[in-house]
Amino acid sequence: MNVVLKLKISDILLEWYVNNKRDYPWRETDNSFHVLIAELFLQRTRSDNVVKVYREFIDNFGSPKDILEADKEEIMGHLSHLGLQNRRYEVLKNICLAYEEKDQENFFTKDVLSKIDGLGDYIVNATLCFGEEKRLPIVDTNTSRIVKRFYGIDKHEVESKLVEILPNDRYVEFNYALLDFASLICKALSPKCSECLISSDCSYP
Repeated sequence: MNVVLKLKISDILLEWYVNNKRDYPWRETDNSFHVLIAELFLQRTRSDNVVKVYREFIDNFGSPKDILEADKEEIMGHLSHLGLQNRRYEVLKNICLAYEEKDQENFFTKDVLSKIDGLGDYIVNATLCFGEEKRLPIVDTNTSRIVKRFYGIDKHEVESKLVEILPNDRYVEFNYALLDFASLICKALSPKCSECLISSDCSYP
């Protein structure tokens, strides 16, 4: 495998991302709470199916206080369009209660978010990266698929590899690039290898 290509995969994917990025409303906000809501909604749900629900939800419940003061039935009415509404509601309530109880100026930290019941590493890292611009890897089935295929590694090596290739700048864009590349090119089924900019040095299949 070309060593230079291995080292420059971030540059290649960032260049691809410029002309191929997907546009979603949660990528345009600088409100970390809204980013967190989006990440909760995106769990096990296609991004395109989240857009309308996210917009309507944020319009009606833009803050933790709005959510805590709303009727459960009203919240559930929005969540029902996504599925898993009971679980999402409980996690949402946990987030809002924690926000009201904690030092709100320092709420969006790994230490605080990771202690909220229902928030896993992916949502925590995604919220902090996309909402707070923290340099953190985004590890899920989609980003894992890219590095497992390209580097020919197993699941135990995925996180360290994602940390290794995470650029020192433009890491927010790079994480978005990984998610979009996995969705549009490096698909789970029928990947578009003929359109892949890194396929010539890829270990897959």
